[in-house]
Amino acid sequence: MSENRRMKILFVDSPQHRYGSFRDIFIADKDQAASAAAYTYEFSLTENATQALELYKNEHPDLVMVNMSLGADVSKYLCETVRKLEGKRHTGIILLDVEGAHGDSTPIECLEIGADDVIRANCPLREIRARTHAVLRLKAMTDELRSANHKLHRLSQTDELTGLDNMRAFNAKYSRAVKECREGRAGLGIIMIDLDNFKMVNDKTNHLMGSHVISEVGKLVRSSGVFDAKKDCTARYGGDEYIFFTADTDFKKLTQKGEELRRLIRTATFVKDGFTIRITTSVGIAWVAPGFVFQRAEDPIKAADMMLYRSKRDGRDRVSSMPFKESMDIDRLSEDLEDEENPYRESGIAKIISM
Repeated sequence: MSENRRMKILFVDSPQHRYGSFRDIFIADKDQAASAAAYTYEFSLTENATQALELYKNEHPDLVMVNMSLGADVSKYLCETVRKLEGKRHTGIILLDVEGAHGDSTPIECLEIGADDVIRANCPLREIRARTHAVLRLKAMTDELRSANHKLHRLSQTDELTGLDNMRAFNAKYSRAVKECREGRAGLGIIMIDLDNFKMVNDKTNHLMGSHVISEVGKLVRSSGVFDAKKDCTARYGGDEYIFFTADTDFKKLTQKGEELRRLIRTATFVKDGFTIRITTSVGIAWVAPGFVFQRAEDPIKAADMMLYRSKRDGRDRVSSMPFKESMDIDRLSEDLEDEENPYRESGIAKIISM
């Protein structure tokens, strides 16, 4: 458990202000010192449910303590609403029946709705402290588990070498992007890059240097500002290949992004273990206009890969791109591009499609 964790406590109290006596719960005596030492506290006070929920949404307290003298309906309403609002964030909820005015039914209903504990009026202060700290321990452990799960999820979605998304993450995001494009809510641009003559890096230096270059290219992409981290996806496709998608609605802007990436890598210097490497990259781009219904979800990726092949074939260190403007057979176009006798081969696939 984290040491000296700061816990936010929200008191929902009656106008008689028993706030002071509530705070006594968090002043540890000698016997409670060990269990209380892990926490420091920040207190807020409100007198009604509306203010309490507003404070809850703004401050995200760790524990909500409700004086049941505010009424059974208010107590149940707060329990139910906090559980609805908290999402994946667990909040401790303790009800205090300080006047002993409630029978068994209301506390049981509140526990069924979501309260963690109901403390009666005749409960000794030491027991109240112990039960309160039990709820706080549960809150702390829940938060640590949620944080660990978040880290594990992120690791499962991240390429370890580059820090970019892995293909599991890319495929999930790409499926959503395809849906938005087909519905006309966004365009879809695919950029694929492949480091030129990368095998020579490993052959002339070593594989550690090769891994260093792949990693540094990932860092360059992440810090370049070419892509919007909230809307775009940057991933390692495999080996020394990378794939990106963006919701650009402008084909020219997408092509400019490809050029920025090419220049960024071309001007970079990679240094490790006494080796200094400069490298270029070939770029392939495919763009789909919003609302265009392409035959298969993978077609834009195949088209970008086809353009990447064209850049490699035409001399490397360049950008080749194509827009989707009409229905086309990507597999057939790919075969035509590789056909030595195809009259359009040297001038590029753009001759075959509607630009």
